[in-house]
Amino acid sequence: MKTVLIQIVGLYFLGLFSAYSSENLSAEEIQKIETAWLAEFKAGKPSIEREYLVYLNIAQDFLLHGFRDQSIKYLEKAIQLETKENKTQVYIDLIMLSENKADDSFKNNLEALKKYWQVNPNFTNSDLTEYLNSLMKIEKGNFTAKDFSHRFYGVTAREKVFHDSLKSKNYEKALSLMNPMHVKDAGIIAQVQYDLLRTLAKKDINHQLLCSETFEKYGKIYSYSMMICSILQDYQKTKKVDSKNIQELESYFKAQANKESALLEMVKDLRGKP
Repeated sequence: MKTVLIQIVGLYFLGLFSAYSSENLSAEEIQKIETAWLAEFKAGKPSIEREYLVYLNIAQDFLLHGFRDQSIKYLEKAIQLETKENKTQVYIDLIMLSENKADDSFKNNLEALKKYWQVNPNFTNSDLTEYLNSLMKIEKGNFTAKDFSHRFYGVTAREKVFHDSLKSKNYEKALSLMNPMHVKDAGIIAQVQYDLLRTLAKKDINHQLLCSETFEKYGKIYSYSMMICSILQDYQKTKKVDSKNIQELESYFKAQANKESALLEMVKDLRGKP
């Protein structure tokens, strides 16, 4: 029962962590992604803020491919950094990932979040406090349906930070706010957005594109999601974006007056300066 309720809560922030399945990738292949993310550290120690985002995005890559323990490792690395960033979401990620472990990590992560808010009261509010209390009741086996009647944390606040990050073109931060396991089941639009952010955040890595499976089936359909997926596939081969594809995408959004045209600006950023 505890696991079921934790999963329900997790859907609001993170997706269904305990329902993920591992991709057909070896540990060595996943290690290549980790190495690529950390390669820039060899040129000199990055800023704490930069290191923090890199750790969060490595954790995402590991989670996407079903490597839960490695994901936890990098979330914990991010937690340990002395940064002014609000780490609330990182603590919640750790709580969700530890909910069905046999050890005391679930309880310990709850206590860690409680202490974090005591030290950083500006990062919490009544909704967050109620959320934590509900999770603590789950951990103790003392919960009721009423405990989950409140508005779950993260939806509005997290979306605002996400859209602000897109607006400021801080694509790595926007990427760190998306849960890969939720995206996998959220449909082609979310998959294309996630694939585009991953590519923008680390242009030299050929990530496995989530949109590819849908593209194989429906690639000939005239839609912006299929256009962008095709652009991303070509980019992985050539590290270039064809200007003709940009023009086609511009024409589509102009004709459709589509609110998702922010994706067009992201594709232009992938192309770089003409």
